[in-house]
Amino acid sequence: MTLVDLLELARISLTDLDLRSVTPININDPMDVKGSIAHRLTEQWLSRCSGVVFDQDFPRRINGYSLERRGAGIVVYEHRTPIHEYDILLSHDGQPVIVEVKSLKLNGLEAKIPQALRIGRDIYQTQNVLMLVFFPFYTNKIADAERIQETHPEVRCVNLGYKKKHIWQAVQRFYSDIGLKQPNLTL
Repeated sequence: MTLVDLLELARISLTDLDLRSVTPININDPMDVKGSIAHRLTEQWLSRCSGVVFDQDFPRRINGYSLERRGAGIVVYEHRTPIHEYDILLSHDGQPVIVEVKSLKLNGLEAKIPQALRIGRDIYQTQNVLMLVFFPFYTNKIADAERIQETHPEVRCVNLGYKKKHIWQAVQRFYSDIGLKQPNLTL
């Protein structure tokens, strides 16, 4: 079974996520909370799949790159200059997988895919690198997923399975669960 097949079998939803496990960098920023919720949902979902091993070997240097965990992501440096950030790095049955998580919009992600794959191949010293892009497939997003996968055969798009209103409801629940008044949202 492919990792995407396993993900479909292990699918979880926002309501399955324990929001107390979400750790945003800036708790007062609802946008950061939203991104952290999507990131934690993806991590928890991936952890339910057999054969998944999260890459935890940070900091490290390889092939002229330095990798460091910064906040929820992994920043790649070349000559002390940050050149890329991955949300999650892992392997599935030995195959390296680079992961990008988008809580709502793709925000220019497509233009970054070639660089993400090139650096991933260099880091893992193999051409056999899979990229997973997690985002919600609402309205026109299905066409975006199909286009990305057609343009980049080594990329698989995974539907986070929620609508815009659901992620914002989760943000509201997060603030309620931790007993903080939610800052004003400008959607």
